[in-house]
Amino acid sequence: MLLSLEIWSDWFDLRYAIAYATPEPEGDLPRPPVLGPCAVSDRAGTDYVNWVTSAPAHGMVRVHQRTFAPAPPPGTEVLELRFGPPATVVPGEAPPLVVSTVLL
Repeated sequence: MLLSLEIWSDWFDLRYAIAYATPEPEGDLPRPPVLGPCAVSDRAGTDYVNWVTSAPAHGMVRVHQRTFAPAPPPGTEVLELRFGPPATVVPGEAPPLVVSTVLL
């Protein structure tokens, strides 16, 4: 679930949450990731780079934040987010698992 998209002068922050139906059993290892890297595109063909990613490793709702640069160019109306499978190392290496469009 997309929580927020904050656009700054030189970058933007994408925050999303993944909710699990049940808590992790006591003493078990943390759940493996369900989404891999995220690639962002726009109609202008801007080359977005994911500089920073943070994510907690516990709880039923896990909030992730990814910072991309540069900021979308003026006049950008739509961003497309493509999340790869969890085992993917490089965005675009495998077909996207989830594709979402964000209207700005």
